[in-house]
Amino acid sequence: MLKAVFMDYYGTVTYENGPITMEVVKRVFENSDDQYIDASLKKHNLHPQGVITSEQAKYSKPRKEIFLYALGKTGLKPEEVIHIGDSLEGDVRCPGQAGISAIWLNREKVPVPAGVKSADTLDEAERMVVSL
Repeated sequence: MLKAVFMDYYGTVTYENGPITMEVVKRVFENSDDQYIDASLKKHNLHPQGVITSEQAKYSKPRKEIFLYALGKTGLKPEEVIHIGDSLEGDVRCPGQAGISAIWLNREKVPVPAGVKSADTLDEAERMVVSL
């Protein structure tokens, strides 16, 4: 049962037409220091349930340890989470190494590798999450 959506922040949440609503995204996930993500969340008036940064985890993508840290911090199991992001390596393969499913934002509409779930837009990814 899906309990949380982790989302790459800078490349995904704030990319299209301003930030996504927080209806689907419960936790944001970023290869960044805390101060930068905190300032951006305030700027966009977003209040996710949690924020996980590479500064906190002491690892960054594409290291799977950042996702393992996120699971430990949230108390979630890999099958209870889906990650959405725009990097095939850092946002699909990396969480996959930690057992987390992912949706790749393929905005460039390049060929999708076998076995990869993809969406062309954030709206499409959100619809995919809601349908789970």
